[in-house]
Amino acid sequence: MATVAGEGKVISNFALTHFSASKHFSNKTYEIEKANAGQPFGNFWQEISIYCASSVMTAAASLEALINELFVAPGDLQRCVQRCVGDFDTFFWGGEVTTRRCLLFRTRKRIQGLEREPALEKYKRAIRLLGKPPLSRTDNEYRAAETLIGFRNYLIHFKPLWDESRRNDDLEQRLKGLFALSPYVDGGASFIEMKCMSSGCSAWAVQTVIDFVSYFGARSGLDAKKLGAFK
Repeated sequence: MATVAGEGKVISNFALTHFSASKHFSNKTYEIEKANAGQPFGNFWQEISIYCASSVMTAAASLEALINELFVAPGDLQRCVQRCVGDFDTFFWGGEVTTRRCLLFRTRKRIQGLEREPALEKYKRAIRLLGKPPLSRTDNEYRAAETLIGFRNYLIHFKPLWDESRRNDDLEQRLKGLFALSPYVDGGASFIEMKCMSSGCSAWAVQTVIDFVSYFGARSGLDAKKLGAFK
């Protein structure tokens, strides 16, 4: 009996893991709010803050992981890269490129790969490579995803600024009106750190991922099975 040994690549699907985590944290936020409906501000709010912030961070992480997975997986997008630029590894991961000068001297230049670019830039580049209609910052789905990622960045790189003259309220203005705020904090509470910690916010984060992935999938035509799992 003959046996054949083979070796293949398994492409991780951690984007969906992040998304599932975001939904889980969002559900926990809702459950705690529901259990404490009508109550004054209390110790339970800390749990709401933990779960809501976690939902926002994992929702944004799912978008970032997804586009990396789509580029790395064998398929239409990778073939487009190879057809357009030739060397996929240098294009995506970066590396050194050697050039000749005057037929005698060689110089090396370090190329930063697409992998180091912001997530939404990768989505836009994917669409351009595929020759599809471009993504626009004026589209609701794109703006929401941009706001979600900005929110995640704010939470991860949080810097408490007691000096109001240093405060930048751009993110606050973008978030206003997108979801129901916390019913437990008063009007003087900080907007992002306290008012936004709500089940409305975490539900918005999850829905933003669903909407953006659907929007990108419709434009790109990529991996309907993989993208269809984000719901």
